[in-house]
Amino acid sequence: MDYSSIAILALLVHIVINFDVWRKADKDDIIPAHKSYRRFLFGVLLFYVADILWGLLYENGLKTLCYIVTVLFFVSMALSVFFWTKYITEYLEKNKMFRNIVSTCGIVFLTFESLVLLGNVFYPMMFEFKSDGTYVTYSLRFITLIIQVVIFFVISAYILIVGRTKVDKERFRHRTIGVSGMVMAIFIILQAGNPLLPYYSAGCLLTTCVLHTFVLEGTKDDYRKELEILINKDKARTKELGSARLMAYTDSLTGLKNKHAYMEDRNKKNNKMAAGNLKNFALIVCDLNELKKINDTLGHEAGDQYIRDAAATLNKYFKNCDIYRYGGDEFAVFIEGNNYANRNMMLIDFETAMEENALSGKMVLSSGMAVYSPKTIKHYKELFEEADKKMYQRKAYLKSLKK
Repeated sequence: MDYSSIAILALLVHIVINFDVWRKADKDDIIPAHKSYRRFLFGVLLFYVADILWGLLYENGLKTLCYIVTVLFFVSMALSVFFWTKYITEYLEKNKMFRNIVSTCGIVFLTFESLVLLGNVFYPMMFEFKSDGTYVTYSLRFITLIIQVVIFFVISAYILIVGRTKVDKERFRHRTIGVSGMVMAIFIILQAGNPLLPYYSAGCLLTTCVLHTFVLEGTKDDYRKELEILINKDKARTKELGSARLMAYTDSLTGLKNKHAYMEDRNKKNNKMAAGNLKNFALIVCDLNELKKINDTLGHEAGDQYIRDAAATLNKYFKNCDIYRYGGDEFAVFIEGNNYANRNMMLIDFETAMEENALSGKMVLSSGMAVYSPKTIKHYKELFEEADKKMYQRKAYLKSLKK
């Protein structure tokens, strides 16, 4: 149990500090090479389990089971080395030659370790258990460990050298990974010298803690900051597009929606009518009386002010409705939603004000309203024609008030 205690502690710490990595799916990854990093962590996890079982079985003299677990021990060790090489090349290096060399080293070592373990079943050349249950190691065990030392040492030395050319956080992370690899190499040397002490588990624990604290978390913070920058840029771009769209759909003289907006919304309403999906909709069309006379007698500046007065009046009586200036002196109001129930009252108030204006010689808008009914109207054109007809009747009436 003394041997297994270190591996048990390492396993628990390993699970706890990497909990966020275990629970996230690949689609949620926000760091480079996260898939390879997770595989590396699983390789280490498998090694801890094998190390725990080895200690328990060996202390209880269960020779056959202990042999099987020892094979798992070395396989998981080789897998962790292989996934470590995959992770650091994907995370740190874009140099294709370096990636290929390091990846090849990981594959060759994994293959070599597997072949040695397979051969060891037939002829002990790596380890065996004597009849009394004593664990005995041979030269190939030592060789496989030294190969790992070389892999960790050479790759880590290269990372440290390359890290000197980097700046700030990138340099720090190169150095961190390089130093952690060197530390792992030292613990493997200790493991090679004493097979009955869990130096490899201690080295893995230290290495993964360092990677998680100084590399993984730091990288995640950087990516969060980059993501925030991208989000802010996207918001600014959306705001700019919204402003551009608003300008494109707004009449510059009155601030109402313009002809382009009217045509687009008209087509949408027409499509809904054709599909039978439009409910509670009324259209009011308006025409500004005597605009030509004002332009001819008082000038276009006065005519522009006359149009602005008409827009202000429409905004006053048809609040929260979509109001359009789709022609020089032509306006349209879409009444729907909560305003639909009050359409008649709004129109009565508006027409009463226009009658008073007509009597006092002020700005006058003639209006006509048509209410959509799917039973009688199938297209927007029909609705518009009905409203337009009523508007001309209204115009004739308002003119008669001035006589």
